[in-house]
Amino acid sequence: AKRKRKRPQFRPPSSCFQHHQTRLRQKLATGAALDSTEQRLIGIKWADVKKDPALRAPYELESEHDREAKLEELAASGGDVPAASDVVSFRRAGELNTLYIKCPIASTEGFEMKVAPKGKCSLTRATVVAFGSFLGHPVTEVRLDPETGRRHQLRVHLSYIGHPIVGDRTYASGGLQKESAKAPRMFLHASRLVLPFGGERVDLDVQAPAHFGVSPDGTAQVSEAT
Repeated sequence: AKRKRKRPQFRPPSSCFQHHQTRLRQKLATGAALDSTEQRLIGIKWADVKKDPALRAPYELESEHDREAKLEELAASGGDVPAASDVVSFRRAGELNTLYIKCPIASTEGFEMKVAPKGKCSLTRATVVAFGSFLGHPVTEVRLDPETGRRHQLRVHLSYIGHPIVGDRTYASGGLQKESAKAPRMFLHASRLVLPFGGERVDLDVQAPAHFGVSPDGTAQVSEAT
């Protein structure tokens, strides 16, 4: 019988906290001084930490980073592609305004793409630039950096996590699809492209139009687009 490949074990935030607590006790045993936060952490339980977002955040980040590292190791060793239920969105320490989205993407019978268990590994970095509104709905202006180059990757990834691009009539769904239909265009702008041309490397840096994005008053200026 074929031996079933073991699934990677990810460290939950509670385990990250307990490990940190052990290191703090070891530090204290050497005679080193602890600051007020460290002293507090030594004497409390995870149940207390969970109630405080400021205390909980670093352990959640560490847990997400551990998950991503182990998934990368699994992929490098020829492991199975994660199932759709194992799709990852995570943040890294020091990048609190940046979300990484990792979803396997596959083609459909048509030109559209979809998140699928046996799709190609795909990674997008999304960094928040500003917040605003469009037709009464909250919107966020983000900078998107595709770490891989799959067709429609940015559109599929954002739609999959529930934040489709304004004006994307293909991948938005439900009420969001109706609102996107009211936008005069899809609000996805390629600000930089690097292309090989004639044996040389052409680097194009194109600023977004003035109407593109969120204005200082917090309103998405899509109504001015043509």
